[in-house]
Amino acid sequence: MRKLLLLSLIFFLAIPVFAQSSFDFGFNLGLGTIVYNGTTYQTVSLKPDLSFGKFGIGLDIFFMFDENFNIVSDNWDSFADWMNKILYIRYGTKGDPLYSQIGMFKNVVLGHGLIMYNYTNMLYFPEIRKLGFELDLDGNIFNFPYLGVESFIDNLLDPDIMAFRLYSRPLLFLQIPILSNIKIGFTYALDSDPMETKAQDMNLEDNSASSTVNIIGLDLEVPFLQSDAVYMYGYADWAMILDKGNGTEIGVNAYLFKLVYMGLALDLFGDKFTNQYFDILYENYDVRNSKFQYLDSLISTVGWRTFASLLIGQDIFSLYFEMRGDFSSSPLTLIGSLKLDKSVLKILSLEGMFIRSGITNFGDLLNWSSNALLNSYILFILSLNVGDTSSVSLVYQITWDKDGNPIASTQLQTGLSF
Repeated sequence: MRKLLLLSLIFFLAIPVFAQSSFDFGFNLGLGTIVYNGTTYQTVSLKPDLSFGKFGIGLDIFFMFDENFNIVSDNWDSFADWMNKILYIRYGTKGDPLYSQIGMFKNVVLGHGLIMYNYTNMLYFPEIRKLGFELDLDGNIFNFPYLGVESFIDNLLDPDIMAFRLYSRPLLFLQIPILSNIKIGFTYALDSDPMETKAQDMNLEDNSASSTVNIIGLDLEVPFLQSDAVYMYGYADWAMILDKGNGTEIGVNAYLFKLVYMGLALDLFGDKFTNQYFDILYENYDVRNSKFQYLDSLISTVGWRTFASLLIGQDIFSLYFEMRGDFSSSPLTLIGSLKLDKSVLKILSLEGMFIRSGITNFGDLLNWSSNALLNSYILFILSLNVGDTSSVSLVYQITWDKDGNPIASTQLQTGLSF
């Protein structure tokens, strides 16, 4: 408790310093409930958010209370508990020559995404918290633009999932359009504990019987058109899941007028291979624990993937839709997301996402009770905004286990912003 008082004192004493500089400062007070292992807890969260130039920090100093309104001390009794109060500490943004972040991640993409695509370490947040780390470094920052690296670790306090991509622009010295900007890359990703599960105390439980999953990959990117209005490039990626299979994706992506992002890809997958091994649902432990063995059931396929997204402003409005399948009668997968900021409708803001796998006909879209739902997901967030400083939000999330049973989480949050 003395540590908490000291932290609070430092925080509030620092506010005048930030106010007198060019720092941006925000503060949110959250009140809500969460359910973990059938037990309901009340929560209080203090969420300061500071930024200065490219540097930013966000904290989630949260307290949990049981049904008798006694504070749950398990969330404050270890070094990991204190570190998990960090939502993020970042420098720069994705795409900058130097970008780094520690904390929670919603959608991590490595390269073109054949191995890691939209991975999140927040699937069961706030019950389960992981302090991830991402570092992107382009040689341009050292005036040596021939090399660059992307890297990611799922949890600095218990690192299991790690991914690294080294890329090069080997023909840059030619100063010839298209050829000079060709990129080639090498990726290595692993999960050293794929049998990890949730423990009873909102922490993670390692499994000493786990065998490491190793994936390697090569990629090529060729820009066709580069202008302020249109950026279009083609790519070819190859990956191998060691001791299983390999596959290739060839595609074209385009950015149009900084509003529309779209792409089309051809997938050539061998036996025992799947793309996007580390995806948004990888932290669903029924998925993670069985995915490597599940590969044994996959046969070679020739498939396709297409997507389109619309982005207006800085997170004011976004819409995303993706569909993928193969050229046989195999089931399809649909992915969609929508975000509407409160600046559009003033009193309401909305965020939602769905992933529906195992679609064989239109009727499957209305059937959410089959055992083909293991790789499906629904997220819905509806916020009622009262003025500029307060809001009430309903957060509903649902995943499914291997038997098709839903794992639902509902949170009601009240927020005050300053």
